[in-house]
Amino acid sequence: MAEGPQVLIRTEWLRRWLVGQTVVMANTRDTLAGEANANSGSRIDRVDCVGKHIFLRFTSGCVLHNHLLMKGRWRNYPGGMLIPPDDAWIQIDRGDSVICNLHGQMLEWMSEDEARQVIASLGPDALKQPYPLDQIERNLIRSTLPITEALLDQALLSGIGNTARSEILFTAQLDPRKQSCDLTPGEMERLHEQIFDILWESYRSGGRWRHRVYRRNGEPCVECGAPIEMIRLAPTRRSTYYCPSCQTEPLPSLF
Repeated sequence: MAEGPQVLIRTEWLRRWLVGQTVVMANTRDTLAGEANANSGSRIDRVDCVGKHIFLRFTSGCVLHNHLLMKGRWRNYPGGMLIPPDDAWIQIDRGDSVICNLHGQMLEWMSEDEARQVIASLGPDALKQPYPLDQIERNLIRSTLPITEALLDQALLSGIGNTARSEILFTAQLDPRKQSCDLTPGEMERLHEQIFDILWESYRSGGRWRHRVYRRNGEPCVECGAPIEMIRLAPTRRSTYYCPSCQTEPLPSLF
């Protein structure tokens, strides 16, 4: 699934190709056809993202909201090229080329007020500059979820997905099972540092990840050599990869 770094890269790409461009024609799936036709001839004014959500704003006042999920892609094709209708969820014709959204997976037209409501439901964007440390910390301190689950909760902070959370917790040396509200000030400081570092490391690498633990179940830890393990915690039950040696808190002394 596309996470914050990949979505930011794609948003910047869409800005370069679409902002200021007049839409010659917008073809789309039947469920989106009415608004697409209405926006033919309008200009794309802004392209922004918050976390994993992309918003294309048209001078007509309409907003195209996109979440790429697992399969969604944006591509640029030469003008006049035939795109299979089952693949293209929307085709924005610039005249000389066609920008296509392939495979969706969440694509919807909405008003500016509706877009603001979507954004209001999201936590602070972990890739926002300057980094919104205070907002993120307030939200995480209030959560009783295991920290690995809190990082996935887009209402607490937005932009982190399954790959990033495992890598963040490993490099921060945090036990993924520890409740978010129980993190010490020192642990919270390490967490903030690694959220920033891991997400921007991926962005600078063109959206690629360095897999220190993710999908390395049973392989030796790059730090201590212990086998990497995979666990699933409620409520999402999605896989978290971690080193039980580097990331497990020592038992308190009895003496």
